[in-house]
Amino acid sequence: MLFRSNRLVVRLVAASGAERSELERVVRARFEDYLTRNHLCGAVEIRVELVDQLQRERTGHKLRQISSKVPRPSGLIPA
Repeated sequence: MLFRSNRLVVRLVAASGAERSELERVVRARFEDYLTRNHLCGAVEIRVELVDQLQRERTGHKLRQISSKVPRPSGLIPA
């Protein structure tokens, strides 16, 4: 994730076999729901980027790797 003023860029690598468009939709919806619950709807621009590999920003921004401990939503990865 990269913070710039009121913009949040979420870069993520999809697991093998994951439905990329659905994954992007779910991640965006969860962030938007969080912002709405915290009265920040419209205050933060969210950009979700599906990438092949996470890389550091050339401009020196930090990279924070977060592994989700939340169970995967059904339908994102074939059984």
